[in-house]
Formats: sequence, structure tokens, C-alpha cells
Amino acid sequence: MDPKLEVGFHIPVEDRELLAALGEISLLHGHIDHVMKLLIKTFSELTIQEVMDATARESSWNLREWVKKLARDRLGKVTALVKVLALLERASRITERRNAFVHILCGKDQDGNPVAATEDLTVWKPLPTVADLDALSADMKTLRLDISRARSKSGFISEALVTKEPT
Repeated sequence: MDPKLEVGFHIPVEDRELLAALGEISLLHGHIDHVMKLLIKTFSELTIQEVMDATARESSWNLREWVKKLARDRLGKVTALVKVLALLERASRITERRNAFVHILCGKDQDGNPVAATEDLTVWKPLPTVADLDALSADMKTLRLDISRARSKSGFISEALVTKEPT
């Protein structure tokens, strides 16, 4: 679509399913940030309240960096560290996908069709589909579960922390 088209601001209130799907990925992103904080708790041996206070208002990127540093310190160069880094990369890709859907400018073109633009207004395209958002939602739920399982008493992180020699 031509980025020079005059576009009026628009929130697609008529598409409740789309808005619900956008809301779901926003809430799920908060869940992923929370499981990152739980990973920080696991690696730092702090209370959840201490972690919540220390990480208040931290970005998703900063939370992943905290986890990466703490995991390296606590796990050393073992398979568990590589698995944690893989989870962090998945989280990073999910955040990028979520941002691509959420940080758009919604409008209507001159013909009244809903359109979305990137923040720099260089790319105009149709609004995301519910199917696209549902696919992201499913990936977010899977990641959240995978991280929770990794942290569980029988998960690979707990097992690695038990077997790791103190430094």
C-alpha cells in the first residue's frame, strides 16, 4: 500500500475478535515477563517479592539479560545453560512478533478499509488476522509452559542446580 495515502486514525471496535486476540497476546506477554522474573528468583535464590521489587518496570529485554547473566553464573558451561539460552531466544523472538502486532498505527485508508502501519509509517498493510494472533498466542502459551516445566522440581534447571558444584 502507498505510504502517502491519507489515513485516518481508527480502532477496529467493530472487530471484537481481533481486539480480543490482541488483548490476549498483550496479557500473555505479561505472563512471559513474569516467568522471566521466576527464573531470576530461581537463579538468585531471592524471594519472589525481592525479585518483583528489584525488577519493577524492567523491560522484557532487561529481564532476559538478567536471566542470562544469572544462568551463566549459576550453571556454568553445561547443557542446562544452553537450554536456558534457547528459551531466552524463543522469548526474544516472541517479543518481536508481539511488538510487530501491537506497536502498529491502526487507521482506515481513503476507501474506508482498515490498515496498519509501522511506527515509521514506511509499511502499510492490512491489520493482522485473528489466525496470526492465535498462532502467536499458542507459541506464547507453549513457551510459558516450557519455562515453568524447566523450573519445576523435576525440570532441567532444578536438576542442574542440584548437581552443580558451588562456586
